[in-house]
Amino acid sequence: MFRSLVLFLVGFLFSQSAFAMCSQCKAIAEENDGGWANGLNSGILFLMIPPYLLLIAIVLLGFKGKIRAGLKNFVNS
Repeated sequence: MFRSLVLFLVGFLFSQSAFAMCSQCKAIAEENDGGWANGLNSGILFLMIPPYLLLIAIVLLGFKGKIRAGLKNFVNS
C-alpha cells in the first residue's frame, strides 16, 4: 500500500502538464478567433455529463440500503 502511494505521488509530481483537449479540437479552437470557442468548451462540458450521471446512479443503487439505514438512524436520534 505504501509503495503504491509513493509511486503515485512520484508520478504525479514529476509528470508534465497536459492539456485535456484532443488535437482536432485544439486546431479548431485556434483557427477561429471568434467567440464560438466558448461554445466548443460548453459542448465538451455537455459531453462530460452522462458519465457522471451514470456513476452517481451506480453509487446510489449500490449503497441504497446503507443510505436508508443512515437516514433512519439520523431521524431516530
